[in-house]
Amino acid sequence: MKKWILVIIASGLSLGYLLTVLPAIASSPTVNEFPVCTNLSPQNYPAVWGDIVVWSDSRNSFWDIYAYNL
Repeated sequence: MKKWILVIIASGLSLGYLLTVLPAIASSPTVNEFPVCTNLSPQNYPAVWGDIVVWSDSRNSFWDIYAYNL
């Protein structure tokens, strides 16, 4: 009997959380995702500053720094 009470209480807490979070998620703006770099070479150390994305890339057999203005 005690186990069922705990399950019901835990379910109620989860449902209450979802009912408060889901409207916020549904009203959030749409985000369009897209790749910044499609090269298959290894890429490391991404960083974002304002609208600029930078990363290290070894497409030329050497590690170079690349940037993309969003």
